[in-house]
Amino acid sequence: MRMLVKDIITEYSVRNKEGKAYPVYSVTNSQGFCKDYFGKEVASKDKSSYKIVPYGFFAYNPSRINVGSIDWQHCEENVIVSPLYNVFEVNTSIAKQEYLSYYFKSRLVSDFINTFAKGTVRLNVPLSTLGEFPIPVPSLSEQQRIVSELDLLSSIIEKKKAQLKEYDQLAQSIFYDMFGDPVTNEKGWEKASLSKMGLLARGVSKHRPRNAPELLGGTMPLIQTGDVSNADFYIRNYNSTYSELGVSQSKIWKAGTLCITIAATIGKCAILSFDACFPDSVVGFTVNNKLCNNEYVFFIFKCLQSILEENAPSVAQKNINLKVLNDLELPLPPLPLQQSFASKIEAIERQKALIQQSIAEVQMLFDSRMDDWFA
Repeated sequence: MRMLVKDIITEYSVRNKEGKAYPVYSVTNSQGFCKDYFGKEVASKDKSSYKIVPYGFFAYNPSRINVGSIDWQHCEENVIVSPLYNVFEVNTSIAKQEYLSYYFKSRLVSDFINTFAKGTVRLNVPLSTLGEFPIPVPSLSEQQRIVSELDLLSSIIEKKKAQLKEYDQLAQSIFYDMFGDPVTNEKGWEKASLSKMGLLARGVSKHRPRNAPELLGGTMPLIQTGDVSNADFYIRNYNSTYSELGVSQSKIWKAGTLCITIAATIGKCAILSFDACFPDSVVGFTVNNKLCNNEYVFFIFKCLQSILEENAPSVAQKNINLKVLNDLELPLPPLPLQQSFASKIEAIERQKALIQQSIAEVQMLFDSRMDDWFA
């Protein structure tokens, strides 16, 4: 049976007029209902206009539902959210909150939102529009079966992601065990400047792609700071490409180059797994393989990143120049010890690759089942 969303929900717009000390929550696409999402108090001191969300009710920001920021409140008896949010109650004799939550994360709803957003200056999906979305509504027992299946697949994915984090912690632990803290150099290794450990050079951006669209759209990967920041150990994904014209005005960096961000996010490091170009907000580091290897330098920057970020000068945006990086005095343990470390890291990365492949397969199954139920 198909219904419209408006047939199973009722708007709830009760304000915290008495100014009660309810906890303030946000709704994000990754965490759902959560507190302290921004890491500091950004809420208004006067919370009398905030909306109350009782346990079991939904809330969403109308301008962020396109990225999946909608969830049902299953944290506390009552919480409050920004006045910008829409809040609604579900008729639980017709639909389970868990089922509705999966529906709102489905490709079907995403397509509806994208269709609605065409031609609008700023995306905003009011409750009246959301209410017009069609939804398949099987029996409550069938909804529970669907939820249980999707919950199982989700839990498998989360467990595998937890395994990846454990492998990352293992790699970090091995690094500290073999080399100690690179900041204090507790093991007393000889030091060398980064300029002696390899060649550092800036990416080339003679023309900003956003101001010169003819530079984009070819086959050569164009690595941006976000691609480096979001990478794990290797850069395997990218969002932009250069045309032949773009490549001709840039520089091609070979696979195996260490990419280091020097603007916006400072000191993030990852290793290219393919040839690519990148802008002047990223620098490429080619190691002197007689002194060090990529794996060791990567983990050095992993340890130093927060320090570099904290001490980077800020004008329009944080940045750090090549001289600062070249002058960094870093511990330089014997190459054979670094090579032993690299072999351990390579073994860990092989295991991580297997888990990542498994995650991709389970995610594909999850997406397929979502399409089956919410098509």
